[in-house]
Amino acid sequence: MVIGTVMASPLILWTLGVIALIGAILPFHPFDLFYNYGARFLTGTGNIPLSGPPRRFACGIAAVWVTAMGFLFQNGYMVTGYILGGLLIAVVTLVSITNICIPSMIYRALFGWKDKKS
Repeated sequence: MVIGTVMASPLILWTLGVIALIGAILPFHPFDLFYNYGARFLTGTGNIPLSGPPRRFACGIAAVWVTAMGFLFQNGYMVTGYILGGLLIAVVTLVSITNICIPSMIYRALFGWKDKKS
């Protein structure tokens, strides 16, 4: 995402949008497969559990967000694309470092704190 933003690359961002959309639809994120079937054997840890509704909601927001960034860059709205890119990078960095996911918090504020079965 950082590379797609820095390069203002619609193709990279749209590809990430498709990957995020798959993560919103399926009960797992496609990148989880790399971990569950590869990296976890190197680290000696367990599988990443299936995604609940808050995580899928966050993936849906990300899909729309990076797709919109791609269209902004494609149509010459560079400043707006970079602002949205910077904000998304900040949100993703926050969840990566602290496990605080703002879109998941929005989901829980809208639909409650108890996970519902998918």
